Amino acid sequence: MSESSHGQLETLIKTLYSYVQLPQDWDGYGGLPASLQAVQDAEHFLVKLPEGVPLPRPMLAGSGTVGLYWDGGDLYISLDFEGDNRYTYLIDQNDQYSSDSDIEVEQPIPDDLRRALEEV
Repeated sequence: MSESSHGQLETLIKTLYSYVQLPQDWDGYGGLPASLQAVQDAEHFLVKLPEGVPLPRPMLAGSGTVGLYWDGGDLYISLDFEGDNRYTYLIDQNDQYSSDSDIEVEQPIPDDLRRALEEV
């Protein structure tokens, strides 16, 4: 990983950890801050990304779910981390959908997700 990539990863991880510090109702609609475990699960996934895969954008749902996503036009990938050592993913490639849930963060990245990430 290059020095600039490493710096971008650190910035992304800091952003994720900032979600834990948000107040209740951070979005004006009853939004919950992220749990520390959800952020740690997302971080665990990030450090497993294959070499050359661009970093995702972070997001936080009002439910406190931490998300990572890639939006490449014809390819959209999103991952959700709820803080239970698992994640769910969705791949939308040219309106062809693939998804799976309850993937343990310690497991290798599923083959279809890995292939999609390598195309981002």
